[in-house]
Amino acid sequence: MGNEEKIISMLETLVNDVNDLKQGQAKLEQGQAKLEQGQAKLEQGQAKLEQNQAKLEQNQAKLEQNQAKLEQKIKNVKQELTDEIHKTSAFLLDELERRIDFKTWSAKSRKALS
Repeated sequence: MGNEEKIISMLETLVNDVNDLKQGQAKLEQGQAKLEQGQAKLEQGQAKLEQNQAKLEQNQAKLEQNQAKLEQKIKNVKQELTDEIHKTSAFLLDELERRIDFKTWSAKSRKALS
C-alpha cells in the first residue's frame, strides 16, 4: 500500500470517527434534553406537593378551629342540661314536699275533727 492509500485510509477512519463522535454527541444532547424535561416535571411535581401541603395545613387549622368550637358547644350543652336537670329536680322536690305536707296536714286535720 502506498502512502496515498494509507493517507486515504487514515482519512476515512478519521471521518468515521468524527461521524461516530457526532452521533454520540447527538445522543448525549438527546439524553440531556430528556433529563431537563424530567427535571422540569420533578419541579412541577414538587410545586404541586408544596401547594397540597399548604392546603393540608390550612385544612388542619380549620379542623382544629372547628373541633374547638364543637368542644365549646358540647360544654355549653352539658351545662344547659345540668342546669335544666337541677331546675327540674328542685321543682320535683318542692312538689313532693308540698304533697307530703298536704297529706300530713290532711291527716292532722281529720284527727282534729274526729
